[in-house]
Amino acid sequence: MIYSDADYYYFSAVSPGFSIFVVVIDLSICNNNGVCETEIGEDESNCPNDCKVIVEKKGFFETIKSYLWTGIVFVLVIVMGLVILFIRSQKGKKSRRKRKK
Repeated sequence: MIYSDADYYYFSAVSPGFSIFVVVIDLSICNNNGVCETEIGEDESNCPNDCKVIVEKKGFFETIKSYLWTGIVFVLVIVMGLVILFIRSQKGKKSRRKRKK
């Protein structure tokens, strides 16, 4: 669970593809007093109002860095592909010239 408000609980999940998942929360243990009482069984999964999960968010520059590296790798792969195509086309031209002679 990421957070909750008065009406909804918000969850986040990572899936390797299309999948169905179910979230079940047992709120009978939770007394909603704002204190996470682990001795009575409250935790972030069954009492999200009392036991808040702190989620660290990536900063703007950290996110940009990860996208930047992805972009650099993508551009390098494209450039390598173009170089290979160019070299093959040059070899093809040389072999055609030899056949004409």
